[in-house]
Amino acid sequence: MRLAITHRVETDLPSAGHAIFYLRATPLSHQHQLVESWRVSASRPAAPWQDAYGNVVHTVVGPDDRSAVLRLTATGIVQIDAAETVVRPNGERLPPGYWLRPTALTALGAEARAALEAIGGLAPDADIATLDALSAAIGERLDPEADPLSAGHGFIAACRACGLPARQVIGYRLADGRAGANGPGLHGWAEAFMPGVGWAGFDPSRRCRPVGGYVRVAVGLDGGDCAPVKGGRGGDADRITVTVETLED
Repeated sequence: MRLAITHRVETDLPSAGHAIFYLRATPLSHQHQLVESWRVSASRPAAPWQDAYGNVVHTVVGPDDRSAVLRLTATGIVQIDAAETVVRPNGERLPPGYWLRPTALTALGAEARAALEAIGGLAPDADIATLDALSAAIGERLDPEADPLSAGHGFIAACRACGLPARQVIGYRLADGRAGANGPGLHGWAEAFMPGVGWAGFDPSRRCRPVGGYVRVAVGLDGGDCAPVKGGRGGDADRITVTVETLED
């Protein structure tokens, strides 16, 4: 499947001082995702670099300008394997054990505890069927209109509480009439590490695996750790639009 993606960000810079924004809007190729072309343009110089997780980040610094507006557009074509959700750990910068670290957003809450009880617990070497059951149990206990990141955080919390490394993923998803995290086409899900297999993806908010229209962009300990846009001053960007369309093969 080939997808054409356009990701636009627009935000007002603070009225005093300088603003630093960190933008994660660049997918990378892996075993089941080929980035055919990708371009990032911004109204101010945007310096690309890779963070400790291997995510591509563009840093934009805005000057002291009361009327300044930051605009960024990321666009390109990505070919994906519509039937595979496991990412092999080739080129991983951090060991699986790093992803057991707790965060405030991934604290084990009542819904995640109830989901674990419903499936009879989780072992560090759980198979994919058990993880599918956990993902579904998390999704069943959340409001259908809840932010997909909340479902991902619950899944991650449950996995880590049982000694299974897990992390947040931010990316793009082919629209099906339902908005994703932070805007249509932008979405969040989770990955759990399966020894000897790799990182398997799960989307608890939709009670499915991330296949058939998902493009992986960034990973982090939680949604805040890999947010598409983070502002060093003035908060996060407040106008984000994303379109994801299929192309003819």
